[in-house]
Amino acid sequence: MSMCMYTKLIRDSDDAHQKKVAAMQALIEIGEDAPPSLLKYFNIYEIGEFRPDSSGLIVKDENGAVVKWNDGDGKEGYEVDISKLPPGVVKIRFICSY
Repeated sequence: MSMCMYTKLIRDSDDAHQKKVAAMQALIEIGEDAPPSLLKYFNIYEIGEFRPDSSGLIVKDENGAVVKWNDGDGKEGYEVDISKLPPGVVKIRFICSY
C-alpha cells in the first residue's frame, strides 16, 4: 500500500461561508443540484463526492505557493512560499491518504 500526500489552502471561515456550507449540505442531503453561484464559490463543477468544509473555503494555489520538494538524497515533501499564498489563506492542510 502506498501513501499519497497533498495540500489544501484554506481561507478563514466567516458567517457567509457557514451559510454557503449549510446550503450545500442541504442540497446534497436532498439530492438536488446546486446553483451555479454555489458551484463557483466552492470551485467545483458537479457535486459528486464533494463535501463542503466548514473550517473554511478551500482555494486553488494559482501562484504556485506550494511545490513538491526533494533534496536529491531520499528526502521529499512540500515547500511553501508564504509570499505567494492567495489573500486570506490562514491554514495549509497537509493530507496523507492510503
